[in-house]
Amino acid sequence: MIKKLICAVLFSLLAVPSYATTYYVDFDTGVDTNNGTATGTAFTHCPGDDSATGTAASTVLSAGDTVVFKGGVSYLGRIDIDWSGSAGNVITYDGNTAGAWGTGKAIIDGENTNTDARRYGFYASSARNYITIDNFEIREMGGGASFTTCASPPSAINGYGIYMESPSNITIRNNYIHQIGDWENGETNQYMHASGMEGTGIHLRGTSGNVSTIAIDNNEFTKIGRAAISLDARGGRTITGIDISNYNIHEYIRWGIQVVANGNNSTIQDVSVHDGTIRDTWQYAPNDSTYGWRACAGQHPHYDGMIWMIGGSPYTGQTLGTPANPNRIYNNIFYNDSPATDEGTATIFLTVWGGTLYIYNNVSINPLSPYGMVYAQDGGGTVYGNPAPNYIIANNSLYLDQARAFSLRTLNANYALNQGAIKLYNNAVYKAVNNAYYPFEFNVSGSDIYSMPTEFKNNRVITARTDNKIARVYESGLAYKTVAELNAMDNTNYTGNVAGDPLFTSIAGGLDNTSSSNDLTLQSASLGIDNGVDLSAYFTTDYAGNTRSGTWDIGAFEYASSDSTPSAFSFTDVIGAELSTLTPSPDNATVAGIDAGQTPAITVSGTGCEYSVDGGAFTADAGTVGLDNVVALHTTSSASHNATITCAVTIGGVSDSWGVTTKTYAADTSRARKRAGGRGGWR
Repeated sequence: MIKKLICAVLFSLLAVPSYATTYYVDFDTGVDTNNGTATGTAFTHCPGDDSATGTAASTVLSAGDTVVFKGGVSYLGRIDIDWSGSAGNVITYDGNTAGAWGTGKAIIDGENTNTDARRYGFYASSARNYITIDNFEIREMGGGASFTTCASPPSAINGYGIYMESPSNITIRNNYIHQIGDWENGETNQYMHASGMEGTGIHLRGTSGNVSTIAIDNNEFTKIGRAAISLDARGGRTITGIDISNYNIHEYIRWGIQVVANGNNSTIQDVSVHDGTIRDTWQYAPNDSTYGWRACAGQHPHYDGMIWMIGGSPYTGQTLGTPANPNRIYNNIFYNDSPATDEGTATIFLTVWGGTLYIYNNVSINPLSPYGMVYAQDGGGTVYGNPAPNYIIANNSLYLDQARAFSLRTLNANYALNQGAIKLYNNAVYKAVNNAYYPFEFNVSGSDIYSMPTEFKNNRVITARTDNKIARVYESGLAYKTVAELNAMDNTNYTGNVAGDPLFTSIAGGLDNTSSSNDLTLQSASLGIDNGVDLSAYFTTDYAGNTRSGTWDIGAFEYASSDSTPSAFSFTDVIGAELSTLTPSPDNATVAGIDAGQTPAITVSGTGCEYSVDGGAFTADAGTVGLDNVVALHTTSSASHNATITCAVTIGGVSDSWGVTTKTYAADTSRARKRAGGRGGWR
């Protein structure tokens, strides 16, 4: 018995849970010798900062702990991520997400200081797991190189907003990252030189280990010398399970998103870039002296919205997306509200790349990069043990000025694109300007025999060219094709393509300062409706999240009509109701005949009449309903016999009247029966 008791006590002691601690950091008024566990006893420095002293320096963060930074206060130091959380108990760095301490986001400010202690906002030099970085403004990391001549540029001063080596199970969200590295383009330094432009907003690198299960959500980036986000797989390492979403990348960005296999036998798979925006990124345009590069002549950086690449010359043995774990770029919008005439190379540049990649449901308006929304230049190179391209480029909507829509090009036969399969389906393209660029260029160099797409089906395109040529191709040499001529090249794999206006809902915003106001959904008269290829094996929704079903539409949006008038409905009248009694409708009406997403108004009138939607509270106030909502009525019956109260309910202009009639009056004969008993009295 004693042994059992001792064991029970020991077990209870071992089972006591560890409790998470919240620490507070206020760089202005905190003190490192405080305990840090309340706003009034905050630390100056975050645990993990090499400049911390006292209790702040000796504090070890445990799984589940949170460090809250005061909003609006500039933190002048590097935050080293020295510990890991665990599943269900992440370590959180919180930049005032609740808005309850200070004003706005907490600030991590590098002050353009050229020391390792100040060139990083958050820094993890070795593998860390289960970390969240939430709601910071991170600024002025690195940069500040002294450019005094175009002939002899100084070395770049690199900087990083967030740098993590071999991380896993990381969430980075709601941050504003800007002024990282040297990015100025002559605004403050006329001797700016591309070789001096470095700096990365979020850099995730797999050198000593893998990078996996990362969520980068709702972050904004601007004024960054190299890349807003960089995924860097070194030799033999894997990057997988990466979700980059709801990003906003704009202005003075060299590469919006960089994905690079930077060593032999690397793996990059299951990377999704979606529901984000890349906009107004023309500041480094090489050939636009008015709006573009204004620093050292001929020394502009190479710009791309995204660049996916195998580094080296060449690195071998890569795994770059598989059918089971494809990489994806989808539901993004790219635009320029600018009259600039040049932007760089491409919005999505695939250079020496391969493997399974799906690019779909993207919207591109006024892309200034001459090679268009997607430019595939060389595949992975099967001769080097790298995967051939397996690309599906589908259901994208493009409204173009000078640029191409899609370009395919092989520079080196060892990396021939036709070693794999590149398929273009259901794209809607409107090229508004007649210039030297064709919407589709599959023979950019004029003698490229390796870059014709494997399949080209059900695309709809209109061009401003008077000869109606829409494609530059290889056919025993350089050739130019109309849609009909392109279809005739291969009546099996080039089919269903149509020349003509996709009929976008509105392009009144033009291709200038108001490009983003254009609406590339489809009009009801568009011949792109129900004329697409079913690609449900690869994706099932459109840009707006609507399910694609039946015969697919072309472009990023499934056509959605605006029918908000429901089918007729009725409620069964009630006859013989008790007096002054709350009476429900004996049946309900289900809203039908309207389009999903429509919300017609509902009103009810009549004495005491109220309605309920889907079992909710009854009300007499006007409201709205949606498809398949269930509407019920009730009212209080009259206090008089054989009287009717009428409720009139109207949904989207369609009405029905519901009546509640009380029972008919019946004479009370009980007194007469009693009197009939005799003696002239009551009985």
